[in-house]
Amino acid sequence: MAPVTAGAQTAGDATAPQTGADAQAAPADAAPPYDPRPFLTSMVDYRLIAFSCEQVLPGSPLSDSSEIAQFFIDLGQQPPVGTDARMDRIIYQLIRPQSASICTERLRRAALAYSEEAAAYEGQKPDGWPPAPRISAGPWCQDLSCADVR
Repeated sequence: MAPVTAGAQTAGDATAPQTGADAQAAPADAAPPYDPRPFLTSMVDYRLIAFSCEQVLPGSPLSDSSEIAQFFIDLGQQPPVGTDARMDRIIYQLIRPQSASICTERLRRAALAYSEEAAAYEGQKPDGWPPAPRISAGPWCQDLSCADVR
């Protein structure tokens, strides 16, 4: 077996040049198809945190993310339900202002992640899919510590 040097091409790496109809059907720099999983995951993550924090925060993160449920219904799917188990363990061990502060921060981070994924989705969404749902990221408390929450 002959040694392979950097930049060399082995027989297994070689691809036949495209000619005729093949060259027209597959452009050399074709982008891979859009994968909506990160977008869908970011929506579900936000919604689960909203379920967990619904009883802790003033206002309603569930109502403010209701378009997420409608998005899944529009696609013929069940909307996400449930809670974030990790958040549940944390918020029910703390006093309410601490829980509200943690919820606010987690919702804010989840909203930022979602907004990045929603921007990508809007630019590349599959045909027939609805627009990205709008959500609200608060503010849920009067200050960052949520000391006003009782």
